[in-house]
Amino acid sequence: MARPANHKLADQGAGFLEKHHAVYVMDIHAMPFVARLFALPTMRKYPQRIVLVDSAETLAWVPVQPGRSRC
Repeated sequence: MARPANHKLADQGAGFLEKHHAVYVMDIHAMPFVARLFALPTMRKYPQRIVLVDSAETLAWVPVQPGRSRC
């Protein structure tokens, strides 16, 4: 089973994203409100900074691999 991205980033150590001038963008626009009640407090505990995107239009510029979706 694949490990979530936040676990892989945590393995890289604090400051990994900043060192590489990168950000962790998480698409939550399709996440139901009830799920957000539980997910958002958990995300606050992640060691890396996360940019949460709450609309599909905001991610329109992000390239998508053929045969895959953003969600």
